[in-house]
Amino acid sequence: MVRHRRRGTALLLGVVSVFVVALAAHVLYGALLADFQAYRSEETQIVLRALTDASLASTLARLSQEPGSTGIPRQPLGRGYIESHVRPLPGGLLEVTASAESGAARASVVARVAPNLVVLSWERSEPSERTISK
Repeated sequence: MVRHRRRGTALLLGVVSVFVVALAAHVLYGALLADFQAYRSEETQIVLRALTDASLASTLARLSQEPGSTGIPRQPLGRGYIESHVRPLPGGLLEVTASAESGAARASVVARVAPNLVVLSWERSEPSERTISK
């Protein structure tokens, strides 16, 4: 009878040990997953900022060559796509909306530009998930 009790105790100890190890692995997996998601989010923000900056720079370069340009069409660049639209404002100012898309995320910059192509102000939008499928 003592022998069966020892087997039962050893079995119970083994099951509890496996449970504790599985629980620790689950907690570790959750922490790693959270870190990975934060890394991906930051990476997407950096890519979108670079793409919107490139879109604005490309638009200003086009405006220097073609003063009446209405922007640049959607085109691939690096890990995403860029495009822009130019709208004339009173006083010869221009409003440039430069957009970028990477994966399912999208961001834009709206800039006010003087006739000599000096950027007077700009406002960057927060990256957002695309909700309209193409």
